[in-house]
Amino acid sequence: MPYTSLIKKLKQWFISSELITPEEYNDYIKNSEIEFIDDNNCVVVVNSTLAKSWLQNIDKEIGAGFKKIIGHPVCIDLILKKEFEDKKILETIKKDNGVFSKFSFENYISGESNKKAITAARGMIEAPGRKWNPLFIYGKSGLGKTHLLGAIYNSMIKKYPGILVRYITSFDFRKEVVESINESYKEIEKIKSDFAKLQVLLIDDIQFLANSNKTNEIFFSVFNTLIENNAQIVMTSDKIPEKLNGFENRLISRFAQGLRVKLDSLDIITKQKIISFKSTVANIKLTESAIKYIANSHINDVRWIEGVINTISFNFLNNKKEILDYDDIYEILKDDVYISGGELTAQKIKDIVANKYGVTTKHLESNSRIRTVSFPRHLSMYLIYKLLKMNQSEIGVIFGSRDHSSVTHAINKVEKALKTDKSLKGLVDKLKKQIIS
Repeated sequence: MPYTSLIKKLKQWFISSELITPEEYNDYIKNSEIEFIDDNNCVVVVNSTLAKSWLQNIDKEIGAGFKKIIGHPVCIDLILKKEFEDKKILETIKKDNGVFSKFSFENYISGESNKKAITAARGMIEAPGRKWNPLFIYGKSGLGKTHLLGAIYNSMIKKYPGILVRYITSFDFRKEVVESINESYKEIEKIKSDFAKLQVLLIDDIQFLANSNKTNEIFFSVFNTLIENNAQIVMTSDKIPEKLNGFENRLISRFAQGLRVKLDSLDIITKQKIISFKSTVANIKLTESAIKYIANSHINDVRWIEGVINTISFNFLNNKKEILDYDDIYEILKDDVYISGGELTAQKIKDIVANKYGVTTKHLESNSRIRTVSFPRHLSMYLIYKLLKMNQSEIGVIFGSRDHSSVTHAINKVEKALKTDKSLKGLVDKLKKQIIS
């Protein structure tokens, strides 16, 4: 039986009984609602403390009415409307933030690239709503912004028991707003009211609210209310506020009114710390040279590092060695190596190959077709293509402005030779190690 039908029948039973007067019905029962019922329990929400107190005095009679209507007794829980709404908010928060149980400052690896953001987050936690409000954390994807929000969330609920903290992505915020708009004006106001009760709002990837006029209007209202209530707001973004497109200036100025801190690309030392920590969690032992190889071989992205550790972990299942060294990791990752341009240059590759074959880089850039020059040129093009992921046109420019078809021919020639020439394959592997180390 739907709740609306059930409460209607219950109210009709009250009216027909001699328990209450019409005035008491209007004051205590008319606006009451059933919010939940199962085989054993029923939650009835009432508008006032007086109504709750009055109904508690006739709880046995109410129980008899329920039994008559639904056919079995239930335990009745009378809750004030405000208490019920707060409970609903709390349950929403618990549901939204359950994923954060694994995030903390203790397992957030610190280094030069993120120490300012960590310091700002910890400082804000000591005085939420009064220090650095809003806190705006920005940086490229994969640098740990969501982890930092999770660490803030867990620190908040530990330090301030009962505090209302909510994490939400901008995508989910937009979804909630759109659904409320489709429902009614009342639902829109309810969204605002629910957010206004929060003491801390953590909103991830604010840039995805761009070009959403109605959503931005509601967020603007929520933002202002929370700031006025001295509630703390923490936002993350891939860009500094001034470079966010698709927002009104009034929102941009509010994003920038607190403290802005940047998460920089991971420096080499921080990457090594993360690799060491992630491998330990995965029960993988790596030598120092293996850790350095991974740190130098993969881009500045925590997610990418996690993917590499997963690859190593998968291969480690069939490896009987207790500790993996440089050669083991090289073998596992040899087809998955990616060196970011900032850590390795095309010039370095040309220098190493030229030195191996006893020629100069000028020879490699020349038009000479002598094999002692043309083959190391082809090999240099191949290695730059594989390790730096440059396209053929870009490679052609740094080899004397050759066209992309010449570069494609060179790469294909080396790839074909590698399939049949084992000594060449061994040489290329050694060159890769030398280039990456």
